[in-house]
Amino acid sequence: MIDLATDREVIAPGTACNLMQLHPDLPNAWDAWDVDRHYLRQVSNLEVMDSIQVTEPGPLLGAVRIVRSFGSSRLTQTVVLRAGSKRIDVEK
Repeated sequence: MIDLATDREVIAPGTACNLMQLHPDLPNAWDAWDVDRHYLRQVSNLEVMDSIQVTEPGPLLGAVRIVRSFGSSRLTQTVVLRAGSKRIDVEK
C-alpha cells in the first residue's frame, strides 16, 4: 500500500494489514472478562477469505466487503475509501 502524497510504502516489510487473529481464551481464575497475559502465545491467523466483493465502485467512494469464516462463525468487514480522504475506514 503506497501513500501517493509521499510516495512511500505504509505497511512495514514482512507485515500484513487487516490481519484478523484468533486467540484462545482459557482464563486461570474467572470464566468471563478475564483475558490473561499469556493469550498471545497461541494465535490463528484468518488469512483465507470466503469472498471479497466490490460494493461501491467509485469514483468518490470505493468499498469492498470481505467475508471470512472460522468454526461456525463468520466475520464480515467493509473496507471503505473516500475521495480526498487520507483515511481507510473498516466497518463491521
